[in-house]
Amino acid sequence: MKDFSPVVLIAKLPLILAVNAELPTRSVKDVIALAKARPGELSFCSAGSGGAPHLAGELFKSLTGTELLHVPYRGSGPAVVDLIAGRITMMFDATPSLLPFIKTGKLRALAAASPHRHRLLPDIPSFAELGYPRMDIALWYGVAAPSGTPQAIVQRLNAELVKILDMTDIRNRLTDQGADVQGGMPEDFEAFMRNESARWGTVVKQAGIKPE
Repeated sequence: MKDFSPVVLIAKLPLILAVNAELPTRSVKDVIALAKARPGELSFCSAGSGGAPHLAGELFKSLTGTELLHVPYRGSGPAVVDLIAGRITMMFDATPSLLPFIKTGKLRALAAASPHRHRLLPDIPSFAELGYPRMDIALWYGVAAPSGTPQAIVQRLNAELVKILDMTDIRNRLTDQGADVQGGMPEDFEAFMRNESARWGTVVKQAGIKPE
């Protein structure tokens, strides 16, 4: 918050919980039951320690009282490969990484980590529907300038980027990938960043996650 001047929040990509298709679970309830029957044996992967997919798994563990092993990878690609191969049990990630394999049946989507169902996966429930409203987690992307950038420049950048986000082809490219286009003012983005920092700081402390 001290090093950057927020300009605009571009988009959010809600996370999806997906499991290996061979796993005998058809719902989040099934996953929780299996995890409690086999504490510490089930695993979840992520694109790296401390990112949203990792924190989603830690929050899931906390809310459901389950023990899951976190396996960090260097990027979503190798993580998804091992998930498909059955070396990992489950993963939280956004649709660009998971959707192609969900469509081919190699992975099974169980729930969307958002207040509402994901528009690209309307047949799976949201975590809010299942009684876990705190499982509202998205990858998000924004633009920031260096701290101390004159406010007039920040406002000009914001105005131009909001115009770009309103372009039909840009909006369609983002929504086709499962993103929710945002926009708004710099102060909106700053408030969002502060809320995210406070929210996930608590989860990081509870899980004992260390910077790498």
